Amino acid sequence: MATGSPDLRYSLEALAGFLIGNLTIFSSPLYIGALMDGLGADESQAGLVCSLEIGAVAVSCVLFSGWLDKLPLRRLGVAGVCLAATGNLLSLSQDALGYLSVLRICCGIGSGMCLAACSAVISRASDPDRVAGAVVGLNTVLMVMVIAAIGFMKQRFMFDGVTGVYLIVLLLAFYPLLMLPGAATDTEAHPLSKEQFDSRSIFRLGAFGVGLLFIYCVAEGSIWSFSERSGVNLGLTASRIGLLLAAAQVAGLCGAAVSAAAGKRIRRDIPLVTGSILMGIAGYLVYNTGQTWIYELSILGFSFAFFLGFPYLIGGCAMLDGEGRWAARATGINLMGAAMAPFLAGNIIIASGYGELGRFIIILAFTCAAGGLVFSARLQRLSYPEPR
Repeated sequence: MATGSPDLRYSLEALAGFLIGNLTIFSSPLYIGALMDGLGADESQAGLVCSLEIGAVAVSCVLFSGWLDKLPLRRLGVAGVCLAATGNLLSLSQDALGYLSVLRICCGIGSGMCLAACSAVISRASDPDRVAGAVVGLNTVLMVMVIAAIGFMKQRFMFDGVTGVYLIVLLLAFYPLLMLPGAATDTEAHPLSKEQFDSRSIFRLGAFGVGLLFIYCVAEGSIWSFSERSGVNLGLTASRIGLLLAAAQVAGLCGAAVSAAAGKRIRRDIPLVTGSILMGIAGYLVYNTGQTWIYELSILGFSFAFFLGFPYLIGGCAMLDGEGRWAARATGINLMGAAMAPFLAGNIIIASGYGELGRFIIILAFTCAAGGLVFSARLQRLSYPEPR
């Protein structure tokens, strides 16, 4: 069905899963704002609903990652998108937060199935770091349009507008799911040599990598989730914030483009450490400045920094096996971190204010910087020599 470069085909298939699986994360400021403005939820309630959906995506993706060498990927992806579409249809005109939460969990489960199936193909690529960077970059380009559309629809239809855009995205992403192979196993992939390294060493490295990715994404989600509220507190209009969040995706695209262009040609620790430190500083300023121009520059800088390091975490995990299990676990754990972030951040704000959230972000970001050094060094010893 697919023609051209295998890595191009893998990029398109992975892109469909990333687009579906990351919808709620990317749109979480507007998602949360729609729940607060349209349904009267407070920060904690809105953050909880958002966290439940993202958490369902994450848990579903991680659970299915263990069966990727047994399940037909195409069937898994198609079943997932059908479940997600059904949940979104039933969410229209629903104003009871309890029932809506259940429906959003169902949407999350379906999206996680798609993400697991599509993430598996990254492990087949000849350069997983480069494919991951390309996928993240393309996903970001599309999210610019998606977030702009959600901002427009949210202003007119509140949460129904958000849900309507989600349905359109699911429809557009359906065709690439039909390109997925029947199974994830690929004997020509490039996992670590089982003759040279025992499975326990690989498992420990994989667990460390996905744990680091979890912290990285808790920091990212804590910055992103209430960034719209921080802008509102500074007096910015909803339309201006919507445009800023869309512009942040362009800044993120620049970071992902650097990763996609560099691939394996630079040491992994350089983008990981640089991205973590810049993300922490920008995140702190988002919640601790009274100047709109500093807020706007910090939103743009945070997005660039996050996407600079993110592909190297996903790509590093993808190198650990040829069946795509660690790649799917990485994308699922990424979402677990993002799922925890809105609820955690909302409770920090209620308890201590927006400024304390900024200090929490700094701690997480510098922890990631230190962890990035360790992960890069261990992967260099256990896999292929990194460029010096």
